Amino acid sequence: MTTDKTPMVEEAPPTGEAPRARRWVLVAQVTVAVVAIGLAMLGAEYMVSSKPTAKRRSGGELARTATLVETLVAAERQERAQIEASGTVMPSREIALTPEVAGRVVSIHPKLVPGGVLREGEEVARLDDREYRLTVRQARSDLTRARADITLEKGSQSIAKREFELIGEELDDLGANLVLRKPQLAAVNATAQQAQAQLAMAQLNLERTAVTAPFDAVVRSRGANVGSRVTQQTTIATLVGVETWWIEASVPVDQLRWINVPEGPDAEGSRVQVTNPAAWTEAGAHREGRVVQLAVDLEDKGRMARLLIAVDDPLSLAPEGAARPKMLLGSWVQLAIEGRSLGSVVPVAREHVRDGDRVWVRGAGGLLEIREVTVAFRDREAVYVSAGLKAGEEIVTTDLPAPVAGMKLRTRDDAPAEDEAGEERSSEDREARR
Repeated sequence: MTTDKTPMVEEAPPTGEAPRARRWVLVAQVTVAVVAIGLAMLGAEYMVSSKPTAKRRSGGELARTATLVETLVAAERQERAQIEASGTVMPSREIALTPEVAGRVVSIHPKLVPGGVLREGEEVARLDDREYRLTVRQARSDLTRARADITLEKGSQSIAKREFELIGEELDDLGANLVLRKPQLAAVNATAQQAQAQLAMAQLNLERTAVTAPFDAVVRSRGANVGSRVTQQTTIATLVGVETWWIEASVPVDQLRWINVPEGPDAEGSRVQVTNPAAWTEAGAHREGRVVQLAVDLEDKGRMARLLIAVDDPLSLAPEGAARPKMLLGSWVQLAIEGRSLGSVVPVAREHVRDGDRVWVRGAGGLLEIREVTVAFRDREAVYVSAGLKAGEEIVTTDLPAPVAGMKLRTRDDAPAEDEAGEERSSEDREARR
């Protein structure tokens, strides 16, 4: 088999066609480059000609750079110090009621139960008095016998006197007294006085079989029942006076100077408002008290001063106080002690007083001022400034991350001017772009 190895030969284009094609490609490339350069120049010229022009306006720069804050207007007024404290309710008068004679209990007052109220003189319990009645009868008989002995002795003395006068002898005083039986009469008189005293004691013991309340009181506990054998050491009941109760409150020593502690019988202590949120759920429920005494020693742990505060009619037993809430012994109560006058001060919320008793003030021209103020008194919610802040000044209440004295500030009342300036700039920008 024979293979044809003759090489293939391409046909050459016609003479003059290749140079013509290359010229057309070069012309097209140059044309595209020229058009692109022209368009770029036109775009740059348009951007330069349409650039917005900044104009200086009064207040425009302030509206763009001032920090938006909230403020409160300082108000100056007369204030009193108010000391917040807490304390425990305790009785001002409490006794363990015991009988003065021994015996068996035969009756008990129906209100002799914890919480029962007894009036002064009411019979709390009665003991079996039969033995004491017999003692009274016996004492009365002894007294009758003694008085009869006195009558007999007086008759014997009268007879002795007549006999002595008939004899007519003269004796010294001692002899005369013996003859006239004066020692015998003195002896029977003494016996009669003793019998009378024994009768009085027997009658007193008979009266003591009725155990009575020594004052208006509420029963705290009961220790005897009908049938119980009691002695002078047996506690029948524990009674607490209902006229006045005390509250023992703890206050810092440095606040005592604001509290009025009475130093005489006619002096009045600071008034106190007592609240018990746990027990008195009605809105505004409170009791009124007064400071009556300052303890002579401090607390062992907290080194706080101890005040005694008196509250009258704690159980609201008086007709005029029936609507007041009742107090409970041992309860923990909140106290607001009215102190002395602070004079004319500016109250400032505690959160608006910065480190080192400083207050931020929006001063003249809307510039921030960092003021050092003098604090007259502090309570839980506010401090009372006596110097460094005046009525009518604006207190900055917004927390600023990096406050610097003299920085520009604005409030929402300044916002309309800022919005008008912003709208004017937007309108100018739109016109320039057109």
